[in-house]
Amino acid sequence: MGRLPAALVALALLATSCDMFDYTTRDLIPPEEPPVAQTSIVLDRNGDEIVRLEAEQDRIPVTLDEIPEILQQAVIAIEDERFYDHSGFDFRGILRAAVRNIEAGSKSEGASTITQQYVGNVFLDRSDDSFRRKWDEIILARQFEDRYSKQYILERYLNWVYFGEGAYGVEAAAQRYFGKTAMELELPQAALLAGLIQRPGALNPYENRDGAIDRREQVLNRMLINEYITEDQFLEANDDNMADLVQEQDVEDIRYVGGHFVEEVRRWFLSGPEECPGLPEDIDERTDLLFEGGLTIQTTLDPVTQRQAENAVEAIIPDNETNPDAAVVVMEVGTANVVAMVGGRDFFGEDEDAKVNLAMGNGRQAGSSMKPIGLATALNVGVPITRTYKAESRMVFSNNGEPWTVRSGGGGRTVTLAEATRNSYNTVFAQMITGDLAVFGPEQFKDMAHQLGVETDFVPVPSAILGGVEVTMLDMASAYQTFANDGLQRDAIFVTEIQRADGTILCTPPQNVQPQPVLSSDVARQITWALTQVISDGTGTRAQIGRPAAGKTGTAQNNADATFVGYTPEYVTAVWVGFPEGQIPMRPPTTDIIVQGGTWPAQIWGETMAALHGETPATEFGEPPPSSTTTTTTIYIPPPPKLVPDVEGLKAEEAELILAEAGFSVNLLEQETNGTRPGLVMVQVPAGGEVTTARTINLEISIPPSTPGIVVPRVTGKPGPDAVAQLQALGLNVVQLIEQQPSKYTPERAGLAYRQAPRPGSTVMAGDTVTVYINP
Repeated sequence: MGRLPAALVALALLATSCDMFDYTTRDLIPPEEPPVAQTSIVLDRNGDEIVRLEAEQDRIPVTLDEIPEILQQAVIAIEDERFYDHSGFDFRGILRAAVRNIEAGSKSEGASTITQQYVGNVFLDRSDDSFRRKWDEIILARQFEDRYSKQYILERYLNWVYFGEGAYGVEAAAQRYFGKTAMELELPQAALLAGLIQRPGALNPYENRDGAIDRREQVLNRMLINEYITEDQFLEANDDNMADLVQEQDVEDIRYVGGHFVEEVRRWFLSGPEECPGLPEDIDERTDLLFEGGLTIQTTLDPVTQRQAENAVEAIIPDNETNPDAAVVVMEVGTANVVAMVGGRDFFGEDEDAKVNLAMGNGRQAGSSMKPIGLATALNVGVPITRTYKAESRMVFSNNGEPWTVRSGGGGRTVTLAEATRNSYNTVFAQMITGDLAVFGPEQFKDMAHQLGVETDFVPVPSAILGGVEVTMLDMASAYQTFANDGLQRDAIFVTEIQRADGTILCTPPQNVQPQPVLSSDVARQITWALTQVISDGTGTRAQIGRPAAGKTGTAQNNADATFVGYTPEYVTAVWVGFPEGQIPMRPPTTDIIVQGGTWPAQIWGETMAALHGETPATEFGEPPPSSTTTTTTIYIPPPPKLVPDVEGLKAEEAELILAEAGFSVNLLEQETNGTRPGLVMVQVPAGGEVTTARTINLEISIPPSTPGIVVPRVTGKPGPDAVAQLQALGLNVVQLIEQQPSKYTPERAGLAYRQAPRPGSTVMAGDTVTVYINP
């Protein structure tokens, strides 16, 4: 007999003397079993799994009732066939294992019982292979069996044991190898899993298919001998070719819906939010709890809406090297539940910035989408929406001590605040916040923004009312949700409940807390009424979806950011379009069109909201006070639709004449441009060829820049440092992206610039951003 079997027999003989010596003299069982790492699961609003938050151990605990009898029998048959007969230590099992290992010429069968395997690994030092440690394992197993039932021990073991591929416990193993729950396993699958316990690495069915099948046959044979299965069942299961084994997948390749949404949930949890007072104060402990605590996190994500928003982005802005990216936030009116969040084109993409959440982060300029916050500030201090201002074409104000030149459409006409909102007259809103006719100041504007739901901090300057400060799309969705909710503000909600591994409630964020009244319903409905005209007859006509909707366009200076934020009585959606690298002007030749809030952002908004509402009956907004909607007693009713002539590229005077003959008035907005002949129509909203109820056409007219433009030179093919230095010498900001050229790469191109945006020959202004892609 070899030395190992002899040692085992000697140990067994010693163990049988446990009855002569009192093995209860030393209680080795700790007061509590040490916690084991358990996988946390993130669920969508329907209770379906989005993703598992796995650390080193993927474990999903289940009860013994949730483990099929055939799997229990398979494990017992191969690991400890006398499990129900011994008291924790099996002398006969050791002798049997020694004989079989000698016959096999190798260690084909273990000698430790299921109870020994569990207590030895959970309570004792696994690295210690001394005789004393083995003796403690035997004593501990006997004591454990005295204290706990066989069912309890088997359940703990089946949730603890490792099956390979990072899967701990039968539930994680069933899902990892077969894509189903443990209860759904059939005999061939159960036998395969049971066979992995002995050597999960060596018998990995993805890497050693034949070895896994041979081991499965051994399991089936022991099940047949122990009369768990019949001869026919053995033959049928043994012929199974493992066709139902799911495809092996690297962690890096795992894709799931709402990647940016899930990242925001992780960030929120790890930040230790006040609404979850039960979380540990220490960030490391919170991290351990999130990834190893077996939490079940119920979120507000609607996977259907998420895909609709993603599809809308792709439909309007096809993915190519020159197009900008987009961010979308969709929120439920009334609950403030965030049901979708697109933080960029592809969270799982290979771009360096793929996982940057463009809907959150430090924010971007929202442009005129901020004007309704100014309107809310004015109405809230008693200014009527019928108050009139002159919509001057150009005015100069002081902005934080610096001259601030504001250009606008309106042609010097006297307009109400409602009309100024509909047509986005900049000079009217500038006069509301600064100068002799101001009705509130920058501090009041900032305070109102925060009350409405804007959490991002910003400097209170007059230009904030025109979107000259950076905010997130979640900020904008939250603020507009307050408008849609009759002036009642709620904080955005991503998570509705977090359960501990034992099923108790760790945290229920206060989604049912009484909402905060920020605006009266009369004020909120006046804002909604004004914003409906933006879509029906103003700058946002491309957002029309055939049902009541309110919203506002926004375009940052030089068209570097563009937004559209709007709502129906049911949902609010905020859309941003821009380049992740920085504020790069979205104008030809960089983009196919001049991007404004009323173009791609409004179209993405319309596609998303139309799909979201589907064929559900339309709901009307609440009626505003009659005295607020007009300077007379007549409520505004949009006229019948008309076809809009196409005047882009024409001289402003010619365009005005054509539109006047077609029955349209014109709102002119001057835009400084380089490389375009002054006085030409660059953009019109609504666009030519559209059928619209609008009677005012917004025309963006080119004028010479107040400062000379810069023609972007070609720097591709140059060494990276030289390319950057050349652009910086022209007064341009440069973003360097070090990533290998997707095609045509050769070692000789290492370190060279191979792409730039905007393209060579584009005209930009000093301080604009140029992105340079450089081979590593």
